[in-house]
Amino acid sequence: MTSIVVPNFLAYTISIIVFFVGVHVNKRITVLRAYNIPEPVTGSLLAAAAVYAAYLISGIEVTYELETRYRLLVYFFTAIGVNARLSDLIAGGRPLLILLVLTLLFIIVQNIVGVSGARLLGLPSEVGVLAGSVSLFGGYGTAIAWAPEIAKQGIDNALEIGVAAATLGLVVASLVGGPIARFLIERNQLKNAESQSISRFFHADEEAKSINHLSIMSVILVLHIAILLGWFANAAVTSFGFKLPLFVTCLLSAIILSNTIPHLFPRMHWPAPLAFIILPLVAAFFVDITNAFVISTALGLQ
Repeated sequence: MTSIVVPNFLAYTISIIVFFVGVHVNKRITVLRAYNIPEPVTGSLLAAAAVYAAYLISGIEVTYELETRYRLLVYFFTAIGVNARLSDLIAGGRPLLILLVLTLLFIIVQNIVGVSGARLLGLPSEVGVLAGSVSLFGGYGTAIAWAPEIAKQGIDNALEIGVAAATLGLVVASLVGGPIARFLIERNQLKNAESQSISRFFHADEEAKSINHLSIMSVILVLHIAILLGWFANAAVTSFGFKLPLFVTCLLSAIILSNTIPHLFPRMHWPAPLAFIILPLVAAFFVDITNAFVISTALGLQ
């Protein structure tokens, strides 16, 4: 069997092309837009099908160097943390708090069902977490980030399990959630209604920020500082026998910086917050903490 290894830079370039393929396909196929199928998912499924077809025809196996992917995951989650403000969460009021509590409850339910199902099938508990909130709530990014840690426990196909579960969750959620959301919107005549709390929170006017080389470089500097602090924090946490992916500690470091530095040094420039991501941000952090406790318990790392 012939194997082709795609180097990091080329793999990164191909992934960008695959993304734009997904954008083009989604524009042409109405049902994909109607059910909010992400462009990267559309493109990646087509790419996976193409690579698999080439394998069946020629017997050539294509593998990719993934170091760039892991670095981009760290940048992505750190950027989310930099844009987080606890004041925005408070400004969301009671409706946002209800959504957050419900989200956290479903995270626990997903892990309980996943771990219970794995044990009934005679599978390791880590598989249940991977097929639970890691992939169903955390999505592809969280599943990919956790997969290497779980693979170290002898589950070689952890990445495939996580990606498959995330794909299934995305498809089912789109098929079920889309029609339900449309029904509720139409029944309650919410198409033209403005919520008195959530709408103001999500659509609050923000000062227009000019983008130039200085603003870009300042954002990169802040990201790197948060990543460095997250790296040291990750090493400290690991020394106590508690395993977390690097992106989790980088995310937490960025949250702490964003909620302290602007208050301690008000004249210092800090990247503008994006209020609309505060709910998934906080919920995603609790996802990772919940998963970490479940996985660590399964591994006997207290």
